[in-house]
Amino acid sequence: MKYIKTFGQFINEESLPPHIQSMVDDMNAENGRVEAWMNEPKTGVSSSSSSTSQKNSDRRHAAIAPDGTQTKLSIADWEMVRTKEFKDWFGDWENAFKTKNYDDVSDMVGDNGEPIMLYHIAKASWATFDMSKASDPSTQADMGFGLYFADKNNIDEWKHHIIKSANVNPVQMRFFANVRRLKVVADGYLDCEEARKDNDKRDYNEQDKYDAKIEGTLQEIQQGVIFEPNKNIRVVK
Repeated sequence: MKYIKTFGQFINEESLPPHIQSMVDDMNAENGRVEAWMNEPKTGVSSSSSSTSQKNSDRRHAAIAPDGTQTKLSIADWEMVRTKEFKDWFGDWENAFKTKNYDDVSDMVGDNGEPIMLYHIAKASWATFDMSKASDPSTQADMGFGLYFADKNNIDEWKHHIIKSANVNPVQMRFFANVRRLKVVADGYLDCEEARKDNDKRDYNEQDKYDAKIEGTLQEIQQGVIFEPNKNIRVVK
């Protein structure tokens, strides 16, 4: 004898009217299907997730810089800098690493042989840099008139400064630079003081001689300036 509970009471299932019994049978069948589904091993989602994770791990493992070390770029950027379009613009940096001939390649190549990702902090994102908003070299600019940047390790200090001084949430922009004439200075501020003795802005910016200047080294760019950013950079989203 089988009992079911309904309206707070136990009723003999065998005494149910036919139409009620049919409903109970349907419910029991559905409950059985639900219970069977609940007991099944859920391999579909976890298997797909595991497969995706494994593929990403494999791609990261394969993303090696020319010197054999792990890339410093994201997977997407690692793949992008290896395209013909990028190399036509930047120079064939992979071949340059092999031949040790960098005559036709941007100077912005790291010690691992890869293009260096550079960072700029702005109050708003842009596609074309507005030179009228660049730092005035007669006032606060340390290294000249143009687009200022730093490497990943030094850009956070800039971001903190803008948040504190301008009370805005700044945008961090990333880009590669095709710079064929680079000047490296040990101390941009001292270099700036010497340059300020000359009243000619073009001499101050040294645009006749260089495309860009950096303070520090290519391994640690504390700050840098590109004099013609709309000509020499490629923004990465």
